[in-house]
Amino acid sequence: MSAECTGWNIWSFRNGEWSVRADRMVEETPLRLVMAGQEAAVLMATPGHEVELAAGFAVTMGWVAPDAPPVPAKWDPGRAEVRLEVPGGRAFDPGIKAVGGGPLGPAEAQPLEARYTLELEQVLTFTERLMAGQKTFELTSATHAVALFDQEGGLKYLAEDAGRHNALDKAVGMAWLDGGLPEIRAAAFSGRMSLEMVLKAARAGLAVMVSVSAPSGPAVRSAMQLGVTLAGFARKSDLNIYCHPGRIVNNAEPLGLTPRPGPLEN
Repeated sequence: MSAECTGWNIWSFRNGEWSVRADRMVEETPLRLVMAGQEAAVLMATPGHEVELAAGFAVTMGWVAPDAPPVPAKWDPGRAEVRLEVPGGRAFDPGIKAVGGGPLGPAEAQPLEARYTLELEQVLTFTERLMAGQKTFELTSATHAVALFDQEGGLKYLAEDAGRHNALDKAVGMAWLDGGLPEIRAAAFSGRMSLEMVLKAARAGLAVMVSVSAPSGPAVRSAMQLGVTLAGFARKSDLNIYCHPGRIVNNAEPLGLTPRPGPLEN
């Protein structure tokens, strides 16, 4: 059994009959993040990719720029601690907890002006390819995942975690430490897109967010302000676009969607 999972005997009710069967549960353990010598946060996260989680957390919280060069990091498993040598001289305050469970951080991010486009045919495959890569989910049915895609629709990075925000941070950290974050154009999500997910994605420069689920109202309003393309219920031939549809094209042609999405009039 890997560190991500624990085996457990459970009672299972199927077809009117009870039985005992073996199951697997995803794990969550505390992870202490130390930035520039200061304790920045303690996160509950699924074991694995601790350094990537710390690096991505620093990017999506806006503590380091997504185009900044990677910095030294050290994982101490005995202390369950990652020390990340980001520039000091500032307060590393994760802020309040958002409804999605993750630290909200600053309630702002810089608007994105990315001018690239992605083909609709590719975008419609993002969540299916994301789900195909969820190996821990196959064992436990209890993890979220985030996948990052480049301009050609290539799946470059994928991360899983019990927390949606942790999965995003791990994927962003993988890309940043690899030097590949500037080439990422879109992120696919396995769960609901909430306000902190939009803020984190925007701080990491991810201008297209695609999910199998729906966004919250604050997520849509924030994405509108930040220039983030937000698409939900993406499943094979289905897609809902909530704002900024211009980054998605069909055979290099605009989708031509009208009228402009926005609040319903009372």
